[in-house]
Amino acid sequence: MDLIDDVFDAAIGATDDILFARDALRRVDPGWLAIALRPLIARHFMEPTEPIDWLDYRCVADLLDDLKQINLLNIFIKWASEVDDPEVQDVVDDYRDLPGQENSESL
Repeated sequence: MDLIDDVFDAAIGATDDILFARDALRRVDPGWLAIALRPLIARHFMEPTEPIDWLDYRCVADLLDDLKQINLLNIFIKWASEVDDPEVQDVVDDYRDLPGQENSESL
């Protein structure tokens, strides 16, 4: 649990550890995981310390989908829909019609 920041970064990064990181996240209680991931995603995308590439959006959406974190994915897609980048909008389009999308809150 103390390594959630590092595991999250590895799970969305282009590293050799991506499969191990995602496997580790799958083993965590889904409720705790949702609580832990929400501020990490908000910090990464709302308060970036470096430019955000469209691929980061794709990786996070794929990760949340893989982890079955549908509510968090819906929140993330709603926020990403406000980004003015055609490639980010492609990601949004791929995940826009998930169940519960209309009930999403903000990150």
